[in-house]
Amino acid sequence: MARKYRDRFKDWNLYHKGVAAFIMALVVSVFYHGYVVYDGAFEFKRERVINAPVSEVWQFVSDNENRVRWQGELTLVNGLSIEEGRSRMLYWQRIYRRWRAWEETTELLQERVFKTRQEADHEIRWWSVELEPLGPCETKVMIRDVIRPNAYEDRFWFFRESDAQEKRMDVSINALERWTAGKDAQQKSCQS
Repeated sequence: MARKYRDRFKDWNLYHKGVAAFIMALVVSVFYHGYVVYDGAFEFKRERVINAPVSEVWQFVSDNENRVRWQGELTLVNGLSIEEGRSRMLYWQRIYRRWRAWEETTELLQERVFKTRQEADHEIRWWSVELEPLGPCETKVMIRDVIRPNAYEDRFWFFRESDAQEKRMDVSINALERWTAGKDAQQKSCQS
């Protein structure tokens, strides 16, 4: 009877090897993640077809007062963004946390492309909006935000913040659609 009992635990060595392999895989994955984010940035994209002409959408993309209405967490744009090389200050707020960033227009193609580079104390962002007309009253909007935290530990632990960034992008694209496609006069002109 004792012999059968012993034989059931014959593969304890295999169990220990499995635990050691799991721990080793965990350690390797942490080191790999650390290596990947050493000089990495994080990209967020959203695309949507909005029922509005390109000129209407462009007005909300390039005008500073209108940007505050739809771009998530942005509270104030202080300066002009009407030509390449122009710089301005952006003021952000997420719940109770506030910060500001210096923004420069890097590429501006009227009613097509608006790209900027934003520098804050804790991160650098490359933000762009591209518009593609699909018809007289339809526009494809592509928003791209690339974020590179300055501190290595912020890059290493960025996955904890990625949900908030994804939510901000969703809020932004939804608000842009509401503001541009919700105009009564514009909808009447598109329907006729």
